[in-house]
Amino acid sequence: MNQLLAAAVLFLILLLAGCTDDSGSTASQPTDNNPLPESLANAPSAVETVDVATEYESSPQFLGNPYFADYPDDPFARNIWDLETFADRLFLGAGNSANTGPSRNMGPVAVISFDGEQFVTEYEVDDEQIALFRVVDDRLYIPGHDALQSWDYGNIYRRGSDASSWEKLRTIAEAVHVLDLLLFGDRLFAAVGAAEDGQVAISDDGGEHWLSQSLGDGRIYNLLPVADTLFAVKKIPVNYPDYRSVLKYQPESDIFTELEIGVDELLPGTEFGFPLATLHRITVVGEKSYFIGAEKYDDFHPLPLGLYVATYDGELDVERIPLKSGVVPRDLLIDGELLYLLTSSQGRDGVQIEVLRMNLQEGEGFESVISFDYDSFARSFALLNRDLYFAIGCDLNDREDLDAESNDHLPAVTGDILRIRAINNRG
Repeated sequence: MNQLLAAAVLFLILLLAGCTDDSGSTASQPTDNNPLPESLANAPSAVETVDVATEYESSPQFLGNPYFADYPDDPFARNIWDLETFADRLFLGAGNSANTGPSRNMGPVAVISFDGEQFVTEYEVDDEQIALFRVVDDRLYIPGHDALQSWDYGNIYRRGSDASSWEKLRTIAEAVHVLDLLLFGDRLFAAVGAAEDGQVAISDDGGEHWLSQSLGDGRIYNLLPVADTLFAVKKIPVNYPDYRSVLKYQPESDIFTELEIGVDELLPGTEFGFPLATLHRITVVGEKSYFIGAEKYDDFHPLPLGLYVATYDGELDVERIPLKSGVVPRDLLIDGELLYLLTSSQGRDGVQIEVLRMNLQEGEGFESVISFDYDSFARSFALLNRDLYFAIGCDLNDREDLDAESNDHLPAVTGDILRIRAINNRG
């Protein structure tokens, strides 16, 4: 009897071993709503990840779905496109500015904040989507992604130390889309998509007044600062490698000039499924800028493909940082000397959400901080009082999605906000 029991146990062990992937974990296929892009399934070998001392609780806490009341039947519009911490609060932005697909051309959009205890609607923007927050000189800015008003001017919104200080600056001429915003030197720069061309607008007074210069056809999607040099990035057509996608700012003449840089230089070693690419989540770390390279499946929304780092020493140089096969980079944040990377991959039960961390002083290697499974991926994340916050998202991955008006097939959990507490924050 004992021999039979031992044989049965041995058989069970062998059976389980045969059901694991190369890493030793039991793998399942990506969900139908969020399959892995083919280019990621064949990504380069991984940067080695190692376990670190436990700093966080193992399971996420569900905090709510704050945009559900605004978009009960529109999960795509509940995507939290950006999370930002400011004034000891977490700020969330949702909506949808796309002209195709489900939940198209939404807005106005509520600005919702969270103080660790409750969600509060602080303000409302007259745009179709909140795509980005920027903290500049102790103020929180929102670039007006797609104005609901006339195209004569575009919007910028800003907040000071309290919720009563929100204000709208409708001061950038012809700015149908304000797609990026940053402080360079002591001046504010805005990336603009106008009706007829792409522009960069420059302000010397925090956004009250602007001078704009046309940079030719196509919107300006990104402002990329690298080693005290500023670049403007236009559309990146993946099938036209000679297309000049990058312009360099010349401070002495106050103009931008074209560089012979296209898709091969900006996103090396990358395979694409859609005709246009973009840069996403640009994060400045000293003399380097890290970003996520993505393809665009509609007017603006990114489908991430890889992690990259840019340096500049007379020439702009971009390298792809290899990640584990099947891992999708989603978001980046910097906390002192630590660079955090949010990723997703197939999990045992749905999608595995994992946070990796790199100590920038100790070398270029990621370590795993926390991972858990959920019904869809986390699009954005943030740190507030050492706790980790996650916003659950969804993507449109094929042509049928782009033509569909129904949201029925998209994950109902889109817009969920989760928290994993730091161990010493229990209470």
